[in-house]
Amino acid sequence: MLYAANPGLLSLGIDEDTAAVLDPDGVLEVIGRNSITVLDGRTVVSNYYDIDDGEVVTVTGSSLHVLGPGHHFDLKLRQVVDVHAA
Repeated sequence: MLYAANPGLLSLGIDEDTAAVLDPDGVLEVIGRNSITVLDGRTVVSNYYDIDDGEVVTVTGSSLHVLGPGHHFDLKLRQVVDVHAA
């Protein structure tokens, strides 16, 4: 539950047969067959430090992005970007 314990983290889940290619500006491109999941914890609120071992952690305020091949995500701005926009 590292994500719940450290609000503000950006977490990536990368599917099988999929990769993240980063450009020098910190923009991620999804390549391969499946998707990348991005969890943005900037606005997360959790009870992680208020519960005892074995209790269920509650996490709210998370931002979730699921990106397929060819999509881009700016890791600095923490948003999906259209690299083809003028």
